[in-house]
Amino acid sequence: MEFGVFRTDLHAALLHLEQQSHERWAARPDGLNDPESARACLEAFVAEALPTDEASHTFRLVWTSYAVLAMTDPELAEQPFIEGPNRLERRLTDLLARAQASGESAAYLDVSVEAARLLSLSHGLGTSVLVGQRSAAQALAVMRYHLTRLFNDPATAPHDGREKLSDHQRTAGA
Repeated sequence: MEFGVFRTDLHAALLHLEQQSHERWAARPDGLNDPESARACLEAFVAEALPTDEASHTFRLVWTSYAVLAMTDPELAEQPFIEGPNRLERRLTDLLARAQASGESAAYLDVSVEAARLLSLSHGLGTSVLVGQRSAAQALAVMRYHLTRLFNDPATAPHDGREKLSDHQRTAGA
């Protein structure tokens, strides 16, 4: 197979998997208590963004492979694959703005920064699941913890029983 055809096929596969992922994301809130809330939509994003099943694992693996190849192949890097994450970040920004407008989240949040952080966190945690650093359940717990902090006053966010690093540092130094 000619490498140019491979590049085109890989990009087409990535776009197809992205479309399927977005369709699965859109279908997830249907089973939630309040499918219209921004929080419910973001919970669905979290569930879809991490490689927790075969479909999301395949998407994450293909996307990561494409990204690595694009770093070393200028022609592949010219493909508009980065537009996929940009579309997703815009969608997350819109959801967070909706949450802010409805009072679900704090007015002081910069929704575009929070969307970038949420997307980056999902990419990093997705990779950590792929390489076996943590389980999908552990990654989901981290993402849900982040969402709790976005949608509640951080001072009252539920504590999962683990001591804070700052608490540990204070007692270790004493």
